[in-house]
Amino acid sequence: MKYASIALACLLGVAVAQEDGEKPKEEPPEQQPAEEGCGEEEESEKAPPPPAAPADPKKIIADLTLANAAKDVGRIDTAAKEALAWAKGAKDEATAETLAVELADSIKAAKGNYGTLNVVVEALGELRTKEGLKSLKKIGFQKKAKDAQDEKLQAYALVGVGKFGDPKDVPAFEEAAKSESTVVAKGAYEALGLYGPAKAKIRKQCVELLMKRVDMEYPSSGGQGGKSVSAEKQARWAEVSPAIVGSLKALCRENTINDVDNWREWWKENKKKAWKDDDES
Repeated sequence: MKYASIALACLLGVAVAQEDGEKPKEEPPEQQPAEEGCGEEEESEKAPPPPAAPADPKKIIADLTLANAAKDVGRIDTAAKEALAWAKGAKDEATAETLAVELADSIKAAKGNYGTLNVVVEALGELRTKEGLKSLKKIGFQKKAKDAQDEKLQAYALVGVGKFGDPKDVPAFEEAAKSESTVVAKGAYEALGLYGPAKAKIRKQCVELLMKRVDMEYPSSGGQGGKSVSAEKQARWAEVSPAIVGSLKALCRENTINDVDNWREWWKENKKKAWKDDDES
């Protein structure tokens, strides 16, 4: 009886509530999982943040001055990377020249630290200043690098000199291409490709040089009693040939020729023709 009375009281309570206009509370609907493809974008699909703006060149110069005086390689490295970023869009020649002077001092201050030196030399190439050119030529046109790290630095410097596009430097690149170091030779070949915007006469001179080097570099036995080509020469060709072909494409404005034999045919057909400058019809 006790439990029956409790049940009856509960029913009466619900009935009274309904009569007074009160409705029983409804349970919230069960939440359904969001359909695939709806809602917020996945993290991987979000647009990457915009690149940071290059640092103030005056601050870079001040940082380099202090870092060079203290021979603080870590700070030189940071400032050199900032200098490289700024140099890629630099238009202020006076500031670029001042920055190049400090970077030239960084070559001495960071001596032996090739990771940092590579960045310094690359930045000097991007700045394209007279002061920077002196340092780049000193490294790029040296007779013989000290070791593998120095060879890599020399290659960076050769590419940096090539960015100036001075026709007087072409013979020096030819000498560098003869280096026993594959890394140095590759740097020289890449530098010649940077003469793509030059006058037709200069481009033709560079192509003639490259085609001569193709004959010297190509791993052929040359009919010497059936001797096999050395593994070293084959390995060198595998390293330098992409740089040679890439430069030929840039200089000749021919992007579809990849095979060396086809380049030889192209040169045979075009070497005696008059090459036109960009402003000629």
